[in-house]
Amino acid sequence: MVPPSDNCSVIEKISVTSCCIPLLGSCFGVGTILSVYLVTELPPGIHTPPISLLGCQQPEHTVYQLGFSVTGLLLGYCVLILFRNHFYLPIQEYSSLLALSSWIGGIMAVVGVTGQGVITLHPDFLQNIKPGGIGMTQQDRLHQQLALVFFVGAALHTYSTCWFAYRGIPRNEKMESDLFSNASPTTGSQISLPATQQLFSTTSRHLKTACVAVSLLAAPIAEMYHPTRLANDTGEDGIAPVNNKRIVNVIGLTQYVAVGAYIVFFGSYSLDLFQLRQRLLQQQQQVHTGKKKDE
Repeated sequence: MVPPSDNCSVIEKISVTSCCIPLLGSCFGVGTILSVYLVTELPPGIHTPPISLLGCQQPEHTVYQLGFSVTGLLLGYCVLILFRNHFYLPIQEYSSLLALSSWIGGIMAVVGVTGQGVITLHPDFLQNIKPGGIGMTQQDRLHQQLALVFFVGAALHTYSTCWFAYRGIPRNEKMESDLFSNASPTTGSQISLPATQQLFSTTSRHLKTACVAVSLLAAPIAEMYHPTRLANDTGEDGIAPVNNKRIVNVIGLTQYVAVGAYIVFFGSYSLDLFQLRQRLLQQQQQVHTGKKKDE
């Protein structure tokens, strides 16, 4: 779990573009959900259908696939940026298990959101799950599994990272000094990185905590009552609960809330990267100013 070293200084790695990637990925995620929602012709009485049901048929199917594919790529690049810019080093020094959980969770979220976007529910899903229908197809099951990978991965990443954001204290001062410094192999100059408790801004920590609190309530419900889970559960009225309009609306609403919380969490990394870049720029300027005075 040690980020790869190269001949670039930390300040060169954290470009303005890199800082914007998490926010851009979040915007694509929100934009995709909003786009397919507006394009989909909703049945009467259905106001907040589960996200998965928005990508079954054309033309929203193509928007769903392209939108979540781009979102997944940007999310993957976001995780890579965090890895390359030493975000996982302080977490690893605090707890190697916590760092591993955060890293693996991020990868799982990338695989899950991209996979469920590419492999959507079957176009005839709602017809198939009605009494007398053929039931769920292999495509439906695979979509459900990929959605579960996203929810589990996102939860693992967000909970691990948020725990460290508040509880990650260096074990001793020497470790803190050694940990938050980076020497450029080309120049030999050393630029100190922020202390552990300063890695996340106060605004970012509060925002991440709010996202975790919301997801803790909504995510389990969203996954527990996923349309594919209820497909073969016949209610008292003789039809599958997924065809009950009230239940469909509740399921969809919890999905929007849970996914929205995870989207905002990943987007908040832009705040952290911009803060880190600004502090490194200031420290670099102080180093240059000190050298000029010595000369």
